[in-house]
Amino acid sequence: MRLIGLTVKEDDDPGFINLVQRLIHGVVSTKKPNAYCVVRIDNWFSERWLNFSGKTLGALGVHKRPNTTFPPIVPSRVRSYTLFKWFSEKDDYRNVEKFHSVHKWQQSGTNLQNFVINAFPDAAFFWFSGNSKENQRGSLMGYVSSSGECWTWFLEFQMKGEWKQTKRASITPEQVAFFLSKCLGHAKGPCPT
Repeated sequence: MRLIGLTVKEDDDPGFINLVQRLIHGVVSTKKPNAYCVVRIDNWFSERWLNFSGKTLGALGVHKRPNTTFPPIVPSRVRSYTLFKWFSEKDDYRNVEKFHSVHKWQQSGTNLQNFVINAFPDAAFFWFSGNSKENQRGSLMGYVSSSGECWTWFLEFQMKGEWKQTKRASITPEQVAFFLSKCLGHAKGPCPT
């Protein structure tokens, strides 16, 4: 499996982008979903987005329902959205040019029905924060669906001489280390360090 090749933008810290890319690669090469999507968000976001479905009655926030929904991130915060699909004849993931974004302008209540499993029963979605150079912190969130379930997790990193994990939810330090280790070597060459 080739690396996704995240582009380092002007407001990105290259070390953070490298870390995000390695973690995504580790999860995808381990879980092997039929598709995966990488979404760059304009700025840092907190763990409160994890399992957030939307608001009901205009005020009450709804988290983690029986069926996980996509986080209701407004499209104006999305800087890039790239979908990759597995092609067995190429034995690799390839970029899909035409697709419908899961982030669209809609009523918050409508998102309460935007179920991950219905739209993508065997896929992984990753959201990471932009502006990591100025903020000196960054976030990465993953939703991995398979076999009728969706594993959701969140990581926050801060620059403290080097990028250090400062928060996590629903992912263990051992899982993080394992996914990072998956990028040390693979069939098509080593991952960047």
